[in-house]
Amino acid sequence: MLVERKAISYRLHSPWAHPSGATVLFQLERPFMPTTLTPQEFVNKWRGSTSTERQAYQQHFIDLCHLVGHPTPAELDPENKFFTFEAGATKQSGGNGFADVWYKDHFAIEYKGPDGNLSKAYNQLLQYRESLENPPLLIVSNCQTISIRTNFTGSPQIGGENKSPFTCR
Repeated sequence: MLVERKAISYRLHSPWAHPSGATVLFQLERPFMPTTLTPQEFVNKWRGSTSTERQAYQQHFIDLCHLVGHPTPAELDPENKFFTFEAGATKQSGGNGFADVWYKDHFAIEYKGPDGNLSKAYNQLLQYRESLENPPLLIVSNCQTISIRTNFTGSPQIGGENKSPFTCR
């Protein structure tokens, strides 16, 4: 497989992350991958899925990568050092657990089964976030819904939850 390296510039303007309202510009190099799954194919595959969390979450995430043209964890990080499934984490309340997907400095994802409680999944990520080096995005999914919450310093929080998570169904 030929992997092209492409520099991508992101501009982030976030009054929650930066009380001064400053604009931050940073550059990230990542391999560019062609998309191999259309949005309609993705929806058709996952709509109404009754698979359990363990049966589905890795394939669901791999399909998301294919949908947006991003390398999978195994393609980008074969040694599982910064982008991996089942990232070991220490809970803030004590004990250990695993984040279903972790991409250092980018996000952590916790999946639940089809009828799983996404609020519980989010609270689980809150327990792991320090151990996972505070990823800026905390994402939960049950393969039908994907909910994305910011984890920037100074993000408005109510009862442990972001005021307005971005949710896709």
